Amino acid sequence: SVATLDASEANVGVVNNANAMLNARVTGVNVISNNGEPGANSQIRIRGGTSISASNDPLYVVDGVPLQNDNPVASGVAIGGSAALGRSPLNAINPSDIASITILKDASATAIYGSRGANGVVLIETKKGQAGASQFEFDSYVAASTAANSYDLLTGSEYKSFIQQQITAGKLPASRLNSVGTANTDWEKELQRTGITHNQNLSISGGTASTRYRATLNYFEQQGIIISNGLRRYQGRVNANNSSFGGKLQSGLNLTVSRVQNDYLPFDNTAGFDGGVFTNMVSFDPTQPVRNSDGSFYEVGSGAQSIRNPVALSRQIADQAPENRTLGNFTASYGLFPTLTFKTTLGADIANSVRQTYFPLSSPVGASTNGRARQAERSLSNLNFQSLVTWAPQLGTNNELEVLGGYEFTRFENRGFEAEMRGFLTDAFQWNNLGAGTSEGSPAPTSYIEQSRLASFFTRANLGFRNKYFLTGVLRNDGSSRLAPGNKWAVFPAVSASWRLSEEAFMQNNALFSNLSVRLGWGVQGNQSVRPYGTQLLLRTNNDARYPFGNSVITGFAASQVANPDLTWETSTQVNVGIDYGIKGDRFTGTLELYQKKTKDLLFDVPVAQPAVVSTRLENVGSLNVRGFEASLDAQLFSGANSSMTSGLVFTMERNEIDALGLDRQFIITGSVNGQ
Repeated sequence: SVATLDASEANVGVVNNANAMLNARVTGVNVISNNGEPGANSQIRIRGGTSISASNDPLYVVDGVPLQNDNPVASGVAIGGSAALGRSPLNAINPSDIASITILKDASATAIYGSRGANGVVLIETKKGQAGASQFEFDSYVAASTAANSYDLLTGSEYKSFIQQQITAGKLPASRLNSVGTANTDWEKELQRTGITHNQNLSISGGTASTRYRATLNYFEQQGIIISNGLRRYQGRVNANNSSFGGKLQSGLNLTVSRVQNDYLPFDNTAGFDGGVFTNMVSFDPTQPVRNSDGSFYEVGSGAQSIRNPVALSRQIADQAPENRTLGNFTASYGLFPTLTFKTTLGADIANSVRQTYFPLSSPVGASTNGRARQAERSLSNLNFQSLVTWAPQLGTNNELEVLGGYEFTRFENRGFEAEMRGFLTDAFQWNNLGAGTSEGSPAPTSYIEQSRLASFFTRANLGFRNKYFLTGVLRNDGSSRLAPGNKWAVFPAVSASWRLSEEAFMQNNALFSNLSVRLGWGVQGNQSVRPYGTQLLLRTNNDARYPFGNSVITGFAASQVANPDLTWETSTQVNVGIDYGIKGDRFTGTLELYQKKTKDLLFDVPVAQPAVVSTRLENVGSLNVRGFEASLDAQLFSGANSSMTSGLVFTMERNEIDALGLDRQFIITGSVNGQ
C-alpha cells in the first residue's frame, strides 16, 4: 500500500515543514499538531499505533538518507507542570525543495526498510536539476496570521461586578474590593499579535546530458501569533548527478546545510498548579494593568509568587535554541553487465544545538531562585552505509524480473551536556556567564552519551508477467545492539501480489473502468525502539549508597535499571487487501483498502515484585490489534487548454484494541493526571 503526494499541490499557504504537507491528504495518515507555535512538531500515525510505549513515529527518508527522528533540541524548563513539547526535526528541510512525498503504509511496502519502517515510511524526494541551459528561479511570499478564535473571559468591569455580587451575597468580605484595580485588561489580546511570515527562495539548475545540478538558498522567518515566539531558518542545498563511461557509472551527491533559530515561549504541556503563559492568561486579574505607572510590569506582589503577569512572563524570560543540521549522501552505481548493477550509498544526518534559557531576577519565576541560567547542548549523529546488487534479466515483452540483495549498517551516537546555575547578582550576563551564579540549590551538571548499531542483510524479488500479474517478496535479517544477547537478530519476511484486471480480455470492452487492479500483501516487522542499554543492568551514583571508609563517607553506585536478558523484538504482522480503480478514462481514480495489524511482545515498563532495587523493568507484554478501512477518490472536474479543476476526498475508519496485557494483568499504568 503506497500513496504519493505531489509537493506542489500540498505546499500551499504558510508551510514551515513537511509535516503540514501530509495533513488530510492521504488515507490512513493521521496528523495532529502538538501545539500552535511556529515549527511545532506533529504526532503522525500511519494506520494507527503498533506499540503502547515504544515509538509509533514513522521513518523519514530524505533522498535515501534515513533520519534519526529524535529532537536535536533539549526540552525546556518546566514552570508549573511539564515542559512544552519540542518542535519538529523536519524544520531544517525547506518545503520548497521537496518534489514529492511517498508514504509506505503496509508491511509489504515498508519491509525493505526493516525494523526502522515498522510504523510506516515517509519518503521525501527533493527537486533535481534537468539538462539544459542554466535557469534561475526566485520565489517569495509574505503572509499574516491572527488567532481565529478567542476565549469568552470576563472583562475587568464584569469581574469587578462579580466581586461586588459575592460581597453582597456575603460570600466574600468587603475588603476584597481593596485588591481590585481600575484597569480593563484583555490579557488574551495583550499576548496576541499579527504574526508576519516571509519566505525567500533562490535556486539555480541546469546541466548537460551527463551532468545535472541544482542549488538553492532559502530564508524563512515566521512570527508566532503570541509575542516572543517564532522561528527563523537559513538553508543551503546542492545536488548533482553525473553519468560517465557510456552510462555505466552513475554518481550523485545530495547535501543540505541548515540553521534554525528557535525562539520559545514559556508555556507548559500540562499546566500544573502554577503554569506558564496560557494558564495565567485565563486566571490573571483583568482589573489590573499590564504595566505600572513607572513602566515596570505589574505583579500581584514583590518577589516569588505563583500568580504571574502573563505578558511579563513572555517578555522577561529568554529561551532560545540555535539548531544546526547537515544532511547528505553520496551514491555511486556501476553496471557490471547490462543486467547486473552494483550500488553503494554513504549517508549522514548530523545535528547539534544549544538551548539557552534565563529567568531574570525581575521575573517572579526568577525571583524564587535569584535568577536562573541554563545551557543544554544536544548532538545527534546518524551515519548510514548501504550496498546493493541488482540483477534484472530480459524476459521478453511485458515480462520483468528484478532480484536485489544488499547490506545496510547504521551507527547512532547521541550526546548531551547540561549545566544550570542560580543566585545571580545581576541579569546582565544571562546564560553567558554561569560562573557568576552559585551552585547552591542548582541541579548538578549532567552529561551522557548513547551509542547503538543497526545492521541488516536483505533481499527482494519483483516479478511481472504479461503486464497483468505481479509478485514481490522481501526477506530481511535485522540485528540491533539495543536488544539483549541472543535476541539481537531476527528475520522478517513480506510478500505482496497484484492482478491488473483491466488488462484482461474480458475487460477490454468495459465502458466504465479504465483501470482496475486488486492487491494483496502480508508481512512481519519488528520494532527495536528500545532506549540504548535498555536491556542491561545500569548503575548510578546515589546518596542512599553512602558508606563510611575510615574518616570519609564515600558515595557509591546503586542500580537504576535491572537487566532483562529475555527482552526481544516487538513484532507486528500485517495483512492488506486493496483495489485501485480508474473510471471514465481515469477522470475518477481512487483506492479501497482493508488492513489488519497484530502486534505482540509489546515493549513496556511494568512494575516488578517488591522489594527490589527498582520499581519497574522493561519487558515484552501482551498484544494489540489494529483494523481499518481506507477509501480515496480523486476527480478531474474540469480540464481546459489553460485551466483545470480537481477535487479529492479521503476517508479512514480505524479501530485500535489492546487484546492482552500479559501474565493475567488487569491493568498497566500508562500515565497520570494532575494539575488545576
